[in-house]
Amino acid sequence: NIVFNEKVTQVESSSGRALLKTENSLEFQSRQVFLTAPLPQTLAILDQSHIGYPESLQEIQYAKALVLLTELSQGNLATPYQQEV
Repeated sequence: NIVFNEKVTQVESSSGRALLKTENSLEFQSRQVFLTAPLPQTLAILDQSHIGYPESLQEIQYAKALVLLTELSQGNLATPYQQEV
C-alpha cells in the first residue's frame, strides 16, 4: 500500500518488522524500508529513531537551486530549431 501526505518521523523494529510512526500518530508495519527523502530529512528520521549512521553524512552540503517541474502537452513541444509559421 502507498500512503500519501503522511510524514514518517520514526522507524522502530517490532517482531522482525519495521514499525513506521508518523507525525499524525499513525503506525505502519513493513518488512523493508527505503528512505528516499532528501538527506537532511532522512538524517532527522534516523536521529529520532536512534539509528546510527556515518558522521560523514552530516558533512554533506547542498548548493541552493531552483527547480521547475512542468508538464507539457504533446502538441506544444518544439525542438530548439523549429519555429511555428
